[in-house]
Amino acid sequence: MICSYPTGAVKKRETMKRIIFMIFLCMALMAGYAQRLSHTFDKASFSKVLVWLDKAQPQYKINFIYDELEDFTVSTSFKNKDVRDIVTQVIGFYPIRATFDKDEIYFECVQKEPQKLIGRVLDDKGSPMEFVNIALLDVRDSSYVNGGVSNLSGDFVIPVHQKQVIARFSYVGYKTQYKRVNVGKMGSIRLFRDAYTLNKVVVKAYKPLFQRKEDKTVFNVSELKNIGAMNATDVLKYAPKVMVQDDASGGVNIKVNNTEATIFVNDRKLAGTELKSFLSSIKADDIQSIEIQDTHGAEHDADIKGGIVHIRTRIRAGFNGSITGYVGNLSPESSKFYSYYPLLNLNLGTERWNVYASTYYIWARNALYGETRHHFMETDTHHLVAQTYDNRQKLYFYRVGSIYAIDKKHHHLFGAELNGNINNGHAVSAGDYCKFTDANKMLYQGVSDMNDRNNTDYLNAVLSYNWKIDEKDSYLKVLGNYNYKHANKGNSFVASYKDYEPLHTDEYNQSTSNANTGSLQTDFRYNFPSSLALRLGSKYENNIRTTGLNIRNNLVEGDLTSSDWKYQEQVAAAYLGLSKNFGEKVFAYLSMRMENTWQKGINRLTDKTEVDKRYTNWFPYAYLSYKFNDKSSMSLTYSSSINRPSFGDLTNNKERISAVLYTTGNPNVQPSISNSLIWELTHGNHSLSFSYKHRKDVIAEYFETIGDKTYRDITNFGSETIVRAYYAFNGKILPWWNLNMGLAGYYDDIPKSYNVKHIWVVKGNCVNYFTFKKIGSISVEGNYSTSTIDANYKSHPLGYVCLGYNRTFLKDALSLGFSVFDVFHTFRQKGYQLNPVLDYEFYQKAYSRYSLTLTYSFHNKYKARKGQIQNDNSIINRL
Repeated sequence: MICSYPTGAVKKRETMKRIIFMIFLCMALMAGYAQRLSHTFDKASFSKVLVWLDKAQPQYKINFIYDELEDFTVSTSFKNKDVRDIVTQVIGFYPIRATFDKDEIYFECVQKEPQKLIGRVLDDKGSPMEFVNIALLDVRDSSYVNGGVSNLSGDFVIPVHQKQVIARFSYVGYKTQYKRVNVGKMGSIRLFRDAYTLNKVVVKAYKPLFQRKEDKTVFNVSELKNIGAMNATDVLKYAPKVMVQDDASGGVNIKVNNTEATIFVNDRKLAGTELKSFLSSIKADDIQSIEIQDTHGAEHDADIKGGIVHIRTRIRAGFNGSITGYVGNLSPESSKFYSYYPLLNLNLGTERWNVYASTYYIWARNALYGETRHHFMETDTHHLVAQTYDNRQKLYFYRVGSIYAIDKKHHHLFGAELNGNINNGHAVSAGDYCKFTDANKMLYQGVSDMNDRNNTDYLNAVLSYNWKIDEKDSYLKVLGNYNYKHANKGNSFVASYKDYEPLHTDEYNQSTSNANTGSLQTDFRYNFPSSLALRLGSKYENNIRTTGLNIRNNLVEGDLTSSDWKYQEQVAAAYLGLSKNFGEKVFAYLSMRMENTWQKGINRLTDKTEVDKRYTNWFPYAYLSYKFNDKSSMSLTYSSSINRPSFGDLTNNKERISAVLYTTGNPNVQPSISNSLIWELTHGNHSLSFSYKHRKDVIAEYFETIGDKTYRDITNFGSETIVRAYYAFNGKILPWWNLNMGLAGYYDDIPKSYNVKHIWVVKGNCVNYFTFKKIGSISVEGNYSTSTIDANYKSHPLGYVCLGYNRTFLKDALSLGFSVFDVFHTFRQKGYQLNPVLDYEFYQKAYSRYSLTLTYSFHNKYKARKGQIQNDNSIINRL
């Protein structure tokens, strides 16, 4: 009997069979190609591992010569890994090659020696040591023969043709051992900890202290020893190409390549009072790295005029902190010097989150002696003031923040921080000597008093989000920043001249200001597999400031002058850049930044807009480097920047400086644009650079006489060209002597200057660190500069020497620091300014100062996972 089916039904059945066959085929392919394996081996022979791998998966057939691989042992564990990853892991550092050929894998020993040195490395407690470096040396001349690395169980197998060798065993933190052995099975060898290393800061990695990364020099602070008593300012003195110079008032000036530097902490820019307070609150132990750039790229604000110093802090696990007592600014020359503050740092963290806080309170007093001489050209009169400033300060600083990681690998990080300070300042200058000489050479002597109170409240709030997009270090960063500052200032000035009433002064100035600044910044970088990187980002910043000023003349009843200003500045910026590594030697980075600026100033007394400026600027950036070898490289950098006039420069507020001089602003001042080109050659710890910088429409001081009064004004003053050579060295001269030095020589040309138009300048900075095992660390710092010029001002040479000492006790828990500023009493600032209507000389004397710091640090060990104690020397950190 013959049965027949409808043609449509047959087609449906055939289609169904094909679908079922394809499903089974896909499942088989998935089982073959997506199969992941888990297993643990403990001292298993390599041959046994390969036999297991052959049976555990159907995708590949394993081929090998049994006797050739039998001596190699494997101790490892893997979970949910594919075949290729497993092969890479079990081979490790063994001289074994795996060749994949379609559905087969061939294993062979690449060093086919008839003999092998087989052994095991243990620590002083008898535990196996992984990743110990073993070098085999010739017994005749100690030349290198072969080498290897121990595995998880401490075992090693190294093929060698000699019958006898010298085996060298080395591991960070342990004493290196040499042993003459017969080739074969040598048994176990023990390594013992280096006591000297354990008494110092533990080195976490084979990572170098300094390394070049794209257009930055990275200073790995975590590699430094004996830094328990240091803060961020102290650590910066170790950084290559960075100069940290104390000023006469106890502050610091930071420079890169002898040019003004801008400081960032975790992508946030710091300046002014906030900078000094913030750097004092950051412990050296909390710093992971410091990145140094000779100039800014398109990802940074274009108003950065010089180099960049970027401090990146680290997440610390467990509960730790420090208590610091500081007694400083004590001077043998004056009793008007002291500074006391207790500082508390606390940190609590786990694998996923971190909470930190710091606070300190300062009682400080310092004194400065200064002389100012004015010669008014139009009236041919002279005026001298000799003043001793007695400055007192009470400042309370606080900082609290948190970082939270959504995932264990820290791919998503959220951060929040609140910091601020309350500052009460009081400066008094009483009984100062004054002298006035009129056009007829008649001399009138006088006395002046100044009383200045300045109270400020500062608040800063930060929110951040960092997303590590992939394992190629692509990222997205978002940073929101808000600043608020309130200032209340009262200043009284009284001056009386015998027999010359026109200069009698009794004036009181009262001013109040509020500043609100908010910004939102995004930065995106994607690294392609081809080493090409795309960078783009944006920033919006809005600054609103109000200032009210009342000037009361007590010599004339009812004489009151007032001003009330509202100023707003908005800057919207965006940038786009591409960078790429061409092989291992060439790196290039090109980018462009656009900034649109709107400045508006309203006189609220007249409700009149007196400042209204809008302008857009483009700032290109180009960086090209060539790497000759691991030690030597060369780079070429082009950048441009802008110097915008400040709020005080643009407003026409008139304030008294002295009995004969006033200051005011200029709403017509234009921004100044700079272009620079830098060529740098580095070799090891040495760097040499040559740079060219041209500024146009330089913003400078200017003086003019209106009636019987002379005003200090701001104006655009032509151009300036600087050609500079700079040499820097940072490294060890001897095992106990580290030197960080910089020497700059440059030619400065200001064609329109009324003073010196051209000058050659030499500046040098040298910091020596001497570290002795049982004594501690001694630092000797020297700074010197020949005369410099700035528009119409010329300074005299300046030089001074500082000393420091640091010692740790109680296994580095207690740190003692002692420092001396201006050892030989040579810090004297002197200069003079020439203008068509005025020339003046300036002299200021600082005092030698002594400081003592005592820091106690505490911490507990943090249990990261079950059975695992946090270990800063873990292999994952070292690699």
